[in-house]
Amino acid sequence: MTEQSTNTPKLNWQEYIRSGANYHLMLPYVDGITIGVKNIFGQSISHFMAFFEGTTLYWYYVTQELAALGRVIVSKLLESVEFRNNFFVAWNNLKIELDNLINKYHLEQIKELSDRQLAELYGAYFKQLTDWCGYCMSIDATDESLMADIPARIKDIMKRVLADGYTEKEYIRVYNILTQPEKFSYMNEERLALLHLAKDLKAGTIKKEDLAYQQSVKTILDKYWWTDMGWAKGQPKNESDVAKSLEEIAKSGQNLDEEINKIKALPAKIKADKAELEKTYQFSQDQKLIGLLDLFDQLVEYHDLRKETQMKTNYWHYMVFVEVAQRKKIEPQLLDWCNLAELESLLIENKFDQEEMKRRSINYLRLNLDGVLSLYSREEAKVRHDEVLGLQLEQIHDLQGISASAGKVAGPALVALSIETAKAIKPGEILVTGMTTPEFVPAMKKAAAIVTDEGGITCHAAIISRELGIPCIVGTKFATRLIKTGDLVEVAANHGIVRLLNK
Repeated sequence: MTEQSTNTPKLNWQEYIRSGANYHLMLPYVDGITIGVKNIFGQSISHFMAFFEGTTLYWYYVTQELAALGRVIVSKLLESVEFRNNFFVAWNNLKIELDNLINKYHLEQIKELSDRQLAELYGAYFKQLTDWCGYCMSIDATDESLMADIPARIKDIMKRVLADGYTEKEYIRVYNILTQPEKFSYMNEERLALLHLAKDLKAGTIKKEDLAYQQSVKTILDKYWWTDMGWAKGQPKNESDVAKSLEEIAKSGQNLDEEINKIKALPAKIKADKAELEKTYQFSQDQKLIGLLDLFDQLVEYHDLRKETQMKTNYWHYMVFVEVAQRKKIEPQLLDWCNLAELESLLIENKFDQEEMKRRSINYLRLNLDGVLSLYSREEAKVRHDEVLGLQLEQIHDLQGISASAGKVAGPALVALSIETAKAIKPGEILVTGMTTPEFVPAMKKAAAIVTDEGGITCHAAIISRELGIPCIVGTKFATRLIKTGDLVEVAANHGIVRLLNK
């Protein structure tokens, strides 16, 4: 452990929360945002903090530093078409490499490997994942830049065109249309596949005992088995999950043709809405705004691709850890707290400090200040975290965030750091969480509104809330710390403000 002075200057930390995460799982992403991003863009961050309370991860950037990095990344992606194309090609190639590796080595093949072979395989996988993280983690920084520049340019144009007729309500309407991606998210793609199969079942053209039904289910699972998973150890979707979804569609009594056509018509409707705005505001005359919006659309698509790769690699990594734990006769969760070198030492030399892993599993802190790394465990980790963070929550009243989907609603809050808690949401409640992952979608569909600590205009919560048509505010930083379950809150998404009406 490298010692740091306790006289740490107060920094404006931006907090993210992951429930069910662990130290080992986080390491490629830390290296991605520090080493990987610097290799690609020539600039990175020198301040970073990851604090674990059990399996809850509090992940921190310094706001100004992340925004500065985002401006560099956006600038380089917009300045050179060749650089931008190469960036996304490299991202795709690394994704394909990861897909090929985890598709090739299922549990049966892993069991056949010797300890050394398994160590070599996992080392190769870990390097590929870390390389990929250098590309995917750039989104965190670009969000900071885009959500500052895009709204500012839209407002400037609207104020010039409307003059005294400008209103925040009209701005939010325009903003939501311009930032609505024309491409389907994985949620709508999966929904369409299920609706088509439900329609065939209802019409009798396919029966559940038919081979055609089994093939359709397999096709859906092959593509979407990961969509209910998150950072915690979860299980892929199976045939019974698809059957359950089909039963829910059948019980809903909805007109399947109308629902299918409504989803299919979304891209054309969004495109038409944008064309209508162009008649009034002529946004296309601002080439910088058009470039930012075009990059935004591309990054929204890659947000979905990032989520897919994250969920798939998380599951594969957990599967490997279960196998290693069985071989070495140790508790699988202890492996969650080791680094790659310690895992390789366990497999090759049979050396592993179980007591140290137990200490880390209580509290663990990975701290980068001015590029210097420090590691702390147990009580020391908690003390150092609180000292560096220096939060004064009692000074916070209303929460300011980013409007991701317009609307205004009030209701009781459900604060959910885990999917288990989120599943308990009732219609009319406001879902307050650190961030959302695919497994949160069923809860999001019941929520009256969504509030998150983190995220920007391309994040998962923003994309899904727009598709669901419910108010959403992202990037509030401390909603899950300030709001308690049962508090009555008002989500004024038109203005990006969350108000506590009573506690």
